Amino acid sequence: MTDDPPENYCKPSVDYLFRSIAPLYANRALGVIMTGMGADGVRGLRLMKQQGAKILAQEAESCVVFGMPDGSHQGWSGRRGSALRATRYGHHPTHW
Repeated sequence: MTDDPPENYCKPSVDYLFRSIAPLYANRALGVIMTGMGADGVRGLRLMKQQGAKILAQEAESCVVFGMPDGSHQGWSGRRGSALRATRYGHHPTHW
């Protein structure tokens, strides 16, 4: 943890984490966003995607709150789209 102020009303912020990963691991990284409220993660995942990372977002049907996965997907793609089903994460971790 740092003494930085909260980001996206969150501390720790997943955007902070994703931003730190993007330049270091680029296309070797995997960004995963699961159920949650708000927009934390949108900018960080966009940066990871620009650096060549793979991105997975939980689908609406299995989310308690779809805000973060939906906002993140719209953020990197500009639209709503398909996401890997949460029930398949463990079965096919290398297929996206």
